[in-house]
Amino acid sequence: MMLAELDPTVQSCPMCESPELRLFDAVASDVEGYSSVHIVECGRCHFAWQYPLGRTMTESVEHFDRNYRAEGKRLSGYFDPERKTDIARFEVDFLSQLALPGKRLLDIGAGAGIFAKVAAERGFSVTALDPALELERISGLPNLQGVRGTMSDLPPDELFDVITMWDVIEHLVTPLAIIDEAKKRLRTGGWLVLETGNYKSADRVQEGTRHWMYQLDHRWYFSPESMEKILLDRGFSEVVHADRVLRPGWGGEAHFRGPSRMHLVRELLADPTHASTAFSTFSAMKRASGWPRAGVGIFTLAARV
Repeated sequence: MMLAELDPTVQSCPMCESPELRLFDAVASDVEGYSSVHIVECGRCHFAWQYPLGRTMTESVEHFDRNYRAEGKRLSGYFDPERKTDIARFEVDFLSQLALPGKRLLDIGAGAGIFAKVAAERGFSVTALDPALELERISGLPNLQGVRGTMSDLPPDELFDVITMWDVIEHLVTPLAIIDEAKKRLRTGGWLVLETGNYKSADRVQEGTRHWMYQLDHRWYFSPESMEKILLDRGFSEVVHADRVLRPGWGGEAHFRGPSRMHLVRELLADPTHASTAFSTFSAMKRASGWPRAGVGIFTLAARV
C-alpha cells in the first residue's frame, strides 16, 4: 500500500514496517556550539528520521535566508557561492545524460539561485523556486525567472521537462506530498531529479554520531534504495542513479569494498582503551559493505514519469 506521507511519530518503520526502532542522539553540524539531534533509526532497513524536530519550518527558512545573505562568515562551506557554482556544473552535467523531452526546468529549493543560473547559462529555461530566494541575485538572464515561495505560487497549469531538488527532500515536513506535486507538473517523459545525503553510506557509519548529515534542519535520512522504492511506489516508470558524488574532487567508488583490518589494528594499538568502540565500528563497516552504493556519501537519482 502506498504511503500517504512520512510520519515521524510512528512506532514502526514507514519503509519496511519493522517495529525494531533505535533511538539515539547525534551532534548537530548545522549550528555553532553543541546541540543534539534526536534520531529514530530502523534496525532492519536503516531508514532514519528526526523526532522531535530541532527546528520548525519557519526557523529553517530563517536559517537558510540568513546564511545565504551572509557576506562574511557563514556557518559552513555549504553556502560558499564559488563552491556551489562548481557543484552546479556537475549537476547540470548529470541532467545532460538524461533523455529530456525539452529544456523547461523547475528548481525546487533553489537557495541563492546558483544552480538555476548555471542551468540557464547552459540553455535551460529555468524557474527557480524557494521561500528564501534572493530575487535580485538571479536577475539579468531572459531564460531565468525566480519565485520566492512554494509550488502553490506557480501558475496551476505550468508544466516542466525536468524538476530538480538538490539537497531539499531531507528538509521537508511532507516530502511525499512534494514528490506527488512535482510529478503532476512534469510533462510526459519528464524527469524528477533528487539529491540528498546517503544514510546507508560507509562514511556515515565510520564517523558515527558526529557525521555532517546530522543537522537540526534534516528531518529525513534516505538511502538510494529507500528513495527508489518511494519513487516507484508513487508511479514513476524508471529510476536512474548517478554513479558518483556530484562534487568536485570526489574520487571514490560507488561500491564500498569493506573496512581494512590493518586500520583496525592501528586503532587498537593507538588506543587499546577504546577497543570495544573500534570493534563495534569495524563490524558496522563490514555490514555496510553489503549495502548498494555505500561508497557514495551523497547520492543523486532521476525518476521518469
